[in-house]
Order: sequence, then structure tokens, then C-alpha cells
Amino acid sequence: MLSKFMSNYIASRDLPYKIRQMEFKDVDIVESIQDKLLSGFWNKTKLINSLEVGYCCRVVEVDRQIVGYGVTSETHLLEAEILNIFIVKSWQGMGIGRGLINHFVNYWNNRGKEEIFLEVALSNFNARALYLKMKFLDIGRRPNYYRNKQGKKEDALIMRLKL
Repeated sequence: MLSKFMSNYIASRDLPYKIRQMEFKDVDIVESIQDKLLSGFWNKTKLINSLEVGYCCRVVEVDRQIVGYGVTSETHLLEAEILNIFIVKSWQGMGIGRGLINHFVNYWNNRGKEEIFLEVALSNFNARALYLKMKFLDIGRRPNYYRNKQGKKEDALIMRLKL
């Protein structure tokens, strides 16, 4: 059974953080906190476009400082996709990513979705381990989908969570 969070405030290892709707005023900060060398980097234009078309865009704050974000969208009547999740490296491993994913799972479950999909770079071992712990399953690959830090192409794993 998937855990349900009824509040925007979630405690992780006694670390209070807040998940809230991303706003246009957040875009510059969200762009600046990302590692631009990572394959999942989203630039300002992509972030603004996501807000304009109505994707589910969230930021994670600790003491009013943005430490991560995520973007999801509806892909089908019964499906949604996590398009991007990013947590600042110094804040990783504290349950914030798990909380953000749970937020999205609850969001889409409450809207009648039956499945959530995502892609993750093969080299992103920490994210892959988290997704597996959260019951996402590997269902395929996209060859040469990402560019890694060295500029080489790498495959993406396609993962699915049944709600």
C-alpha cells in the first residue's frame, strides 16, 4: 500500500520541509540550483513552458530555501509521467526525494491514474535504487536517451509504478 501524505509539510529524520506549487518567480532559482552537467538539466525555457501548459510542478523548501523540484504530467487518461526530479546534492539521502515522489503518487492517485512512468539514466544508481524501493519496476530502455557528464550518450531505464 502506498503511503498517503495529507499535508504539504513532511518530516524526514526530523528535517521539516515543504512541498509547494512552483511559481514563475521560482524558475531562476530552480535553474540555478541544478548541476548543469547532469543529463536531467532543465533550462529556464523548459521550466516556464512546463508551468504555462499546466504540468504539475512542485518545489521543495527547507527554511524557505528551494532545495529541489519536480515536474509531472498527464500522458493518458489513466497514466502520468514524472518528467524530472532534482534534489540538491547536499540535501540528498534525507528522504526529500522520496517525499516528493510520494507527493506526486498521491496527486495522480487522487486524479484516478493507474500508472506512473519515468525514465532514469543507467548511471543514476541512487535514483534507481530509490525508485525500486518505492515499487517502480524496470519495463524497458531508451537507447542513447541521455548525455552523461563526459558528453557520452547513455541509455535510460523506463520504469513504471502501478497505483
